[in-house]
Amino acid sequence: MNAKYCFEKKAKISVASDCYVGTAMNRNGDLVPALPQITITAEFDGEWESPEKLNADMKDCISKLQDAFCKHLYHR
Repeated sequence: MNAKYCFEKKAKISVASDCYVGTAMNRNGDLVPALPQITITAEFDGEWESPEKLNADMKDCISKLQDAFCKHLYHR
C-alpha cells in the first residue's frame, strides 16, 4: 500500500520583481518606483503520493496562473 501525504494549507502570498520597470502613482499621488508584484491566495487541500508530486502540481498551477495573467495583461 502506498503512503499518502495529506496537505491542507491556505496562505496569502505576495511576490515582487527585483527589476525596476518605471514609475507609478501611489494613492497619495506621488510617483514611486514601479515594481511588478503579484498577490494571490493559494490553497492546497488534498492527498499526494509524495511531497515531490505536490511540488510538481504546484509548479504546474503556477505556470498556468502565469499564462492566464499574461493573457489578461496583454489581450485587453
